[in-house]
Amino acid sequence: MAKPASVPRWAETVGGAAAANIVEPNEGKKDIGYDTGGDIPTSGGLNWILRTLYSWVKWINAGTSAATASTVMERDASGRTKTADPAADTDVDTQGARNTSIGTHNAVTNPHSATSAATADRIMLRDAAGRAKVAAPAASDDIARLDSVDGTAGVLGASDGWTLPTANWIRKVGKVVTFYVERAATTGTHLPSNLGAFPAGFLPADYVQFLGHLYDASATANYVALFRIHAITGVLSIENYDTGVGPLAAIAGFTIATGDTVRVSGSFLIP
Repeated sequence: MAKPASVPRWAETVGGAAAANIVEPNEGKKDIGYDTGGDIPTSGGLNWILRTLYSWVKWINAGTSAATASTVMERDASGRTKTADPAADTDVDTQGARNTSIGTHNAVTNPHSATSAATADRIMLRDAAGRAKVAAPAASDDIARLDSVDGTAGVLGASDGWTLPTANWIRKVGKVVTFYVERAATTGTHLPSNLGAFPAGFLPADYVQFLGHLYDASATANYVALFRIHAITGVLSIENYDTGVGPLAAIAGFTIATGDTVRVSGSFLIP
């Protein structure tokens, strides 16, 4: 049913002035209404009833889809209606209030107590540098940390007859130790017996021999060498090297001039 085009105006002018002959019935008459047997409504009483109905119809008809106080809520042509933003928990919500609330929530730096620290039962949050921490992995499908991927880092200690290294690092991941050191000889024409010492935490439980690489920068030559690590002192030395011709040569025959740079690298397992 379509909304009527007009309202049943009664006992009131178009300008809104009430008629003179409007008499509200007393409470007793309201209780029983007009009775049968000749109880004829008065004109004033009938005008009161019809005008009261008209007033209600007029108020309902003034409904709007706008957020207007003390008016009937009406849908607009799109089926929508508006209301003021809520103030109490039981008020009708609005899209604007929701967007504001969501925007406020999104802007907080620790929603729901989120943290970048490795805290149990908390949402993970990136810190100002874009990083977040987790506890050390225990199961195979746990998140890996940098220390579980890169392992422990260190450097080789002092050696005999070498300058401070321009490159020097050790990495231990699990039981695998990898090293690289680049140094220049200060004296002598042969490699010293001490190429550097592994610090605690990188030492094997026993003497270790393994193949690595020896590179002579002055000769631009790369060799496979047999390394040895002393289990107690951690001293790294070279036993033999592959000249490319015949069997392994004794390292004593490997000559290097003062100032020449040698690079050594390799990896071994800690039992």
